[in-house]
Amino acid sequence: MTDAIQTLTVEGICDEQTAEMLKQGSSFVQDTITKLHDKWKNVPDLKPAALKEKQYEVGKKLLFLEELCIAPTEIQKQVEDWLKDEKRNFLFTESPQGNVYGELLLANAQGIIDQFRERYNPNVPKKPTFKYDKTFNAVAEPNSIGRELIVRKLNAVLDTIVTSYEVEVIRPVEELTNPSILEAEGQKINEREKDLESKLGKANTASTKFKTDDAGAALDEFYDKHDALDENDALITTTVSKLKTAIQQQREYVVLLRERVSNSIHDVEGLENDLRRLRVSKEQRAELNTLAEQFQNLPSQDTSKHLKEGKSLTYSFELSPKDPLDVRFGNDGGCCIGVYPNTKSIGNAYGLPHMIAENTIYLFNVNQAIGKGQPHRVGIVLAFPAREGDKYVLACNSLELSPSMNPINALRGITTFVEEGIAEFAKANGFDEAVMSDHEYNTSKNYSTRSGKPKWRLMKRDVEPTEPKFYSEITFKNADLAGGFYTLWSKSIQ
Repeated sequence: MTDAIQTLTVEGICDEQTAEMLKQGSSFVQDTITKLHDKWKNVPDLKPAALKEKQYEVGKKLLFLEELCIAPTEIQKQVEDWLKDEKRNFLFTESPQGNVYGELLLANAQGIIDQFRERYNPNVPKKPTFKYDKTFNAVAEPNSIGRELIVRKLNAVLDTIVTSYEVEVIRPVEELTNPSILEAEGQKINEREKDLESKLGKANTASTKFKTDDAGAALDEFYDKHDALDENDALITTTVSKLKTAIQQQREYVVLLRERVSNSIHDVEGLENDLRRLRVSKEQRAELNTLAEQFQNLPSQDTSKHLKEGKSLTYSFELSPKDPLDVRFGNDGGCCIGVYPNTKSIGNAYGLPHMIAENTIYLFNVNQAIGKGQPHRVGIVLAFPAREGDKYVLACNSLELSPSMNPINALRGITTFVEEGIAEFAKANGFDEAVMSDHEYNTSKNYSTRSGKPKWRLMKRDVEPTEPKFYSEITFKNADLAGGFYTLWSKSIQ
């Protein structure tokens, strides 16, 4: 560990005072520093700005470890025990917001989590509490195909990518091969050829005079000749390059389309290989990888063995208190903000520490009790309070349901129950309206009886302009919420 600290100090990530304190840390602290050091040494070549950001991330985690070292022994031991959990440790070491997660755990151990949230959320109201006073009952039926839900979401994600490809690839190809455009390009080339012939003629005439006073003119014409040739070559090269690029992108689009059409397990397992050759965003790739992993982890086409035929299922709905020990929101909900250490990538869970700490990010739990058992989370809803003019709107990103724990036959009923719960929360907390995003891989949209015709909306969240990044299909920079939404409830149309 001493070597690791020395390296991080020399590279300006850790100062001498912090280094001395960390050298006295527990074996857990030392092992964590070694892990952070090894991760730092394996950082790929980055541009200066990105490299500086990585240095800053590691430095903040080291400062948290220093703070942990000076905490009372019982507090330090408690936090270390919590961080020995595989998922929590993975979130701390892999998320760029790992220091925030560490601070959450430390505040939790000290019994001051509410005070921490007050400091983290200046001028933001305390997060409300809510438990829907109704339940929904269902019965587990035989042969409920758990993988069907994954495949539907997989196709929806791919449909989204295909749509963007039609805009970014197919239309440009059509434009490049449009006869009128090609004709215009041809006319440009013809005009340049005529201009070139004229300049070549002048150059030849000038070069035959051999007069001293004409030598400069001859040299100018000579350069004009080569400039025209170079310009002509550049035009042709650029046009051909555009066509070649468009054709290659079209081929990649066909690969993607073929992958989308076929839903065999072989295709899902091989999806990552195709994604590497496609212009797919990091977030979409994480979403697809999560779905592929869920697909492969289901041992058969059936839902979980816990959902035996005829078992009664009781669903409840509540706003999560966002306990820092709970990092399984995405895992339980079957969505891409899950923490999956075996993938060796934090994926779209990179912003989970901020999501847990931030009061203006709501995570609702969809809980399920099997028979007389205890309720366990089998789904989530991500939502945000926002402003649209003088309206106070609860904007929901999506309903996410575990494909292995929710039988297909119950999905419509679960969706209706959850949407009614969201409406009740909105009524009880001063909202004028509750809306749900209509993006294609939203379970709520796919099974809702309320979706109707969506309306494009632009709303604002009341957050700091320096808010850390996190994953959502409806959040954008400058605190914007945007996209197509359908109404779950509105005060004006009760």
